[in-house]
Amino acid sequence: MTTTQQYPYVTVPSSDNSVDGAYFSGYGLFMNGQELKQTRKSLGLSQENFGAAIGRSKMQIIRYEKGDALITSLIERAVRDLVREQAEAAE
Repeated sequence: MTTTQQYPYVTVPSSDNSVDGAYFSGYGLFMNGQELKQTRKSLGLSQENFGAAIGRSKMQIIRYEKGDALITSLIERAVRDLVREQAEAAE
């Protein structure tokens, strides 16, 4: 039986071979600023540390969270990878 860790808008299966199955809620569209913010907070990261972890500045994270900048699929992938790393570290 595979258990999962729940993060807002992200489900990360705990089995090694299915971690890539992490997904964001919605209909396959880019995540929104609120989802990004809730995911960041669930990871316990400041905007500055979260930005550094995904290769963006604190100001860019603020823009994403306020809805002033589009969160692209590349950013979603970076966030998914960060969530996966955090989940693997917690195991």
